[in-house]
Formats: sequence, structure tokens, C-alpha cells
Amino acid sequence: MSASATEPKRIVYEDANLRAFYYAGTSNHCLVTFTPWASQPPAAPFAEQFVRKSGTEAVAFQSMQNDWWQSGSVEQGIAEILPMIRSTVRVTYGSSMGGYAAIAFADMLQCSRAIAISPQASIDRQLVPWETRWEEEARRFAMPRGNAGTGARLASVHLVYDPLVVLDRKHAELISSAATGRVLHHRFSFSGHPSGPALLECGLLQELVLRLVAGNVEDGDLVARFRKARFRSRSSMMALLTNHHILRSHKSLAGAAIDRYRTECRADGKTLFLVARYLVSVGRKAEASEVLASATPSSPKNAEEIRRLRARI
Repeated sequence: MSASATEPKRIVYEDANLRAFYYAGTSNHCLVTFTPWASQPPAAPFAEQFVRKSGTEAVAFQSMQNDWWQSGSVEQGIAEILPMIRSTVRVTYGSSMGGYAAIAFADMLQCSRAIAISPQASIDRQLVPWETRWEEEARRFAMPRGNAGTGARLASVHLVYDPLVVLDRKHAELISSAATGRVLHHRFSFSGHPSGPALLECGLLQELVLRLVAGNVEDGDLVARFRKARFRSRSSMMALLTNHHILRSHKSLAGAAIDRYRTECRADGKTLFLVARYLVSVGRKAEASEVLASATPSSPKNAEEIRRLRARI
């Protein structure tokens, strides 16, 4: 059994804005992770199960609030933690808000690679006026760090995202314009935001991360396997059913994907409601009625959604 699986994590830095945990490991890699946005922060340390299973040395940064890692605590924490890291190869890893940090602090952490799932370049509306998400956080917190890509002048950056999520694609392009190191785009259509849950449900996330940590950038076989497996992923179908750009601009592709999902998967009430809503929008009301008839509401809100949609048919 690996050292990281038997030795408990320990807090190695803590203040009002930030906490950092250390995991001992047996490999020559150190994974430095950052928590994503959370409805009730702080989020649990990111990718902890992966860290324990892989046996890698790791440092997990945990933000106490959804401030997109803008506090000065990060620099102070990094300065104190750097001497503790034994591994010669260091890789940052995060998703969404955590993906921003994985890129922004890659060079500061002396990392050779940054793995960022569906990251943002920034949420500062002056830099990204087209961004419509995280409005409260954008108003509440100043964003002095600017484009995350400026923090990866030396490290290679791996951007994992869904190119059909228009905002995520724009962020990837903006990050690429500022990161002067090698930037690689790993595109998984229909994986949604963030892409991690769909890849996990398809059994591909761990394999992808292990490859990237090891410096293997080939992803063609994983993209092909995801394309075959995504119809059995709830996260992938939710990404499709809530992406109005795909439903409008890629009607035949969306229709084929939804029909296949219906035949291969047993869906919950929320997903079936979205499938039925799509069928109504394309004039397939009889099929929508059949779908709703098999839907068991997953919540009182979902029950009301289903009731209202039935009234429209």
C-alpha cells in the first residue's frame, strides 16, 4: 500500500483565506491541486481520492471563499510550502476556478505542467465582458492577477474542456494567447462544464490525468472512447440538454445523441424532463408524453417542471 494511502494528510499552511494539506507519496511526481468554486465553501480538497489511490506526493490548496484565488495568501502559502516538496517533477491540477489557479501559479510553484479542466482566464468583466457566469463573485472580488495564462510562461499547459461550451472555448483561447509555454488543447465534445464529471463517468478521467502527469500528451484514443461512451453519461447528456447553442446549431447531432441516450440509459426525473422538453421543442410531442409518463420526479421542483410541461402537450 502506498505511503499516501496510509499516512494521513496534514495541514501545512493555514490563514483566514487559505488552507493547504500535504500528502506523502512514493512517486517522483508531486501533484499540486486547487479547489473549485463551491456553493458552500470551502470545497473538499480537490482530487483527494485520486491522490490517495495513485500514491503521488501532493499538496492540496483549499480556498476559504470563491475569490478565484486572488488573495495574497496564495503567494505566502506557496513560499512556505515549496521547501517541503521532495519530488523533482511538479504538476498543478484543478477544475474551473481551480483550473484558473493551476495555470496562474504553475511557474510560481516551479511546475513543469499544469492540468486545467474547463478553466477561466479570469472572471474580471473588463477582461472577459462576454462571461455571464459567477456575476456575484465578479462584483465582490477584485481580480488583480489578470489572465491566468501569464502565470504559465515556462510550464506546459493542458486545457481539458468541451469546445461546444462557447464560454469555455473562449477562455481556452484567451489563456492560450497569454501563456508563452506549450499549450495543448484536449477537447471532449459533450463533456460540459466542467468536463471532469463526464470523463469520470466514462471511466477516462484518471487515465487522462495519469498520462498528462507523466508527460504523455496523446489523447486521440481517449477522445474516441469518450465519443462512444458519452451516451451513457448523465453529465454528458445534461451538458447537451442544457446547452442551447448545441440544440439550436447542431440539431441533427443533438437529436441523434438524445435518441441514443433514451434507448441505452435509465435516466432520473430531471434528465427525462429535459429530454421531454427538447422533444416538445422539435415537435415530437407524442414521444415527449411517453418520456414524461416514465419520469419519477427527483425533487418537488422537478415535479412542478414535469407538471407544467405535461400541461403544454
